[in-house]
Amino acid sequence: MNDFWRALLILSSLSSAQEPPLLLPFTTTDQIVLRDADSRRTKVIPGVIEDLAGHSVVFRRSGNTVEVFKLRELESIQFGKSAAFDEGLRQIQNHEWLLAIAALKIAETTETREWVVREIQASLAEALRAAAKFDECTEVVERIYEKDPNTRHLNMLPLVWDERLLPEHRISVTQADLKSPSLLRQLVAASALLQDPTHETNAAAVLQTLKTGPRAGLQQLAETQLWRLRLLHPETIRASETVLWMQRVGDFDKRQRSGPEFVIGRALLAVHDYDNASTSLLWMLLVAPLDPPTTTACTKEAISALTQSGRVAEAEQLLLGLIKVE
Repeated sequence: MNDFWRALLILSSLSSAQEPPLLLPFTTTDQIVLRDADSRRTKVIPGVIEDLAGHSVVFRRSGNTVEVFKLRELESIQFGKSAAFDEGLRQIQNHEWLLAIAALKIAETTETREWVVREIQASLAEALRAAAKFDECTEVVERIYEKDPNTRHLNMLPLVWDERLLPEHRISVTQADLKSPSLLRQLVAASALLQDPTHETNAAAVLQTLKTGPRAGLQQLAETQLWRLRLLHPETIRASETVLWMQRVGDFDKRQRSGPEFVIGRALLAVHDYDNASTSLLWMLLVAPLDPPTTTACTKEAISALTQSGRVAEAEQLLLGLIKVE
């Protein structure tokens, strides 16, 4: 037998010894909990998350069946995390922001799954914002956006939702940032400069442009930042307009509603609609807190709304919780 046929025989034997890819043992590392809207029951499905981007999950079941689920269809998702990622999340829960940042930076550099890297970066941005490291927070969210333009993590941007916050609790920007090549930095800068009479017109113009951009999440944040102009000029607030705002935010991802609901709540307070104001102002605290100073400011407004609506006991309970946090 010559060398050619000998080599061919060896290759043939190696090929036949291998299992076909579809017959390889399937190892599940993740699971999703699917919600049945009709029966209100849930179903746990084991498998592997191939990707998590925008508002969808690409999920592979046993047998290599791949399906795409909308996040709104799911009760929860679970996936394997590194020790550093788990530690970072634990420190966020403990409000140990600097320890969280250190752990999450380690997790970011050691993770190989791209979609998990983005989840780590989102938690890192949350900790950076809470630690008042606003520029670095913006850079991290920009990295997420670069890989996933439809990301649901734009709510981690250090946007200014309350112009009354102390300067150290708000990002510091310049007019040049309004012309940044980064759309996210333009948005952040516009939110920070909108309250400055010198830059209000230019900031509003940037927001108007971003409002018509190609990405829904960016459009929504730019649009709702423009609502803040009413708070800067209270005489322009109209009750009929706030009704439209409340309808509009119903289309948003629930985590992206916190800042807009804060604006709506303050506007409703201005027109003496205290019941609806308290509902909007409680959203941030109960559903998706932002950075501590913004969340505290929103909670104080919620206490005011509850008190003025006659729900004094609820206001006192909320105040006690706020005192414990502070």
